[in-house]
This record gives sequence, structure tokens and C-alpha cells, in this order.
Amino acid sequence: MGRSEYVQGQRQRGTELEWSYAFVGAGLGYRLPVHPFQQDSAVNISLTYETGYRWFKETGHTSSQYGMPKDTYEGTHLSSSERLGVDGHRASVHRER
Repeated sequence: MGRSEYVQGQRQRGTELEWSYAFVGAGLGYRLPVHPFQQDSAVNISLTYETGYRWFKETGHTSSQYGMPKDTYEGTHLSSSERLGVDGHRASVHRER
């Protein structure tokens, strides 16, 4: 099943393509509770790695004049994040009898 572009609500059949992708990734994370040791009081550290590939295929509707994209290796994405949260509020639950 192909996907097309739309211009002013009209489907442009000549732009129809099938495309797919595959990505794989892995990550590590660590959480260190800090004072006052409430739910959001922690240092969070994470490191992730991801790589992928996208590929394209014409359909029976794709125009010969349409610029077919090349299959693309997405490369590797290495990202990290750090977050410090401190929750100094205490919650109380009151029950009515």
C-alpha cells in the first residue's frame, strides 16, 4: 500500500511510494535517590544508542518524473540525558467518614 502527497486536499497519485524502516537501539539508565527521598527526588542519568535504515519502493501509480528517494542509512545516534528533581512537598490523603 503506497502513500501519496496531498495538495489542497487532493491526492497526488504520481507521488505514491511505499517506504519502510527498521531501527534498533539500546540504552542504560541509573537512578540515585536524593534527600528528602520523595518520589521525584532523584538524579536520573541515561545513555542511549540507536541506528537504522529506511528504504523506498515505487508503486504502479508512481510517476516516472517523480524523484525517487534513495535508500538511506540513518547512521548512529548517541544521546544522553541527566535530570535532577527535588520534591520537598508532602502529600496528605484525607478520608471522609
